[in-house]
Amino acid sequence: MDRLSRNLVALVVTALGACAAGGCIYIPTFGATEGQNVSKFVGAADSKRPLRVGLSTRHDVIELLGEPKATSDDSVLISRAPQDSHTLIYRWQTLQGYGGMLIGPCSGLGWFKDYHSLTFQFNDGWIIDRTKQE
Repeated sequence: MDRLSRNLVALVVTALGACAAGGCIYIPTFGATEGQNVSKFVGAADSKRPLRVGLSTRHDVIELLGEPKATSDDSVLISRAPQDSHTLIYRWQTLQGYGGMLIGPCSGLGWFKDYHSLTFQFNDGWIIDRTKQE
């Protein structure tokens, strides 16, 4: 084993030892989500996605994705969207990339979450006018 490889192994062992000595273990999580990532269902008018801007209706959105948890009429999460709301917001969380959890006495059980939302804006004809992903 060359010198660089030995130094790398020593660094990794030292880092793991420091985590273990502190009682905390980082466990990476990849691809985990809480809630449904609805952005994969939405596309431009000429796409093959089931919900298309300029063509799909509010009814189509709710039929495919279910009732949203928030609308622009109420910043607090709600159980049902009002029938006259021109904005629907769908939210989900991911545990991807840098996501993971810490297990141990330093923090108990803590998740690193990335929060997402997709907002649908409807015109007066109840057709999707635009979407915004955050």
